[in-house]
Amino acid sequence: MYSSANMGIINTIIRSRDDLIGPSQKSYWGYDLEISLVNTEEISQKDDLLPSEARTVAQELSGKEPVKRVIVLKNRNKELGRLTTSQLKEIFDDMGFNVDTIMSGTHLSDFNCVMNISGFIIPGWYYIAKFLSKIFRLSEKLLLTKLAPGIKRLHARIFEMNDGSWLITAHTDWNWMSLNFPRVFKAHLVTGTGDYEAGTEIMGKLLLSFAEYLKQGKIFPYSEIKRIISQTN
Repeated sequence: MYSSANMGIINTIIRSRDDLIGPSQKSYWGYDLEISLVNTEEISQKDDLLPSEARTVAQELSGKEPVKRVIVLKNRNKELGRLTTSQLKEIFDDMGFNVDTIMSGTHLSDFNCVMNISGFIIPGWYYIAKFLSKIFRLSEKLLLTKLAPGIKRLHARIFEMNDGSWLITAHTDWNWMSLNFPRVFKAHLVTGTGDYEAGTEIMGKLLLSFAEYLKQGKIFPYSEIKRIISQTN
């Protein structure tokens, strides 16, 4: 576990080395992202489920979790084809997510990712991180969202669908690093405790905003992440 945890942290740091490189240099450049909210009944009540849909229904839409809506991500630019797992991980990394998590189970998903969204267990961490980011500009999202010693987090599970789209479920919960042990225990060991309504709302707004920045060829900044979270969290 120690070795795996170290590798997860190292991989996250390596991915963050291109946080200040513009979208035109990224593998997902040219893709036109379409983000939509879908009621879970549209998938779970289908007569013939595709294999990827069956995986989703077996976990997230099984009734074990209070999921009412999911996010579907598609690429409108058909000439470029479907988004790959590697491209999607790069997108979520550039959005400020840690896509190399160790402590979170994938629950039949293709991958999962997390982002700090509320406070820090280390007093003054925000100001420490902001100071360091002025010296090491690559460290801002790394220290404030990806590897932050935070209190609450946004957690997403991503499933690749057979038609080339990606289904995303998202919820907020208490970070395992939080000192509020009863809530940590409940969030991580008790089924159905995540706030999927809040998580889906935040995730949807982050994706929509990221898509707009992508169209303009601009880097998705931490200030925009902070703005969205402050309005919805």
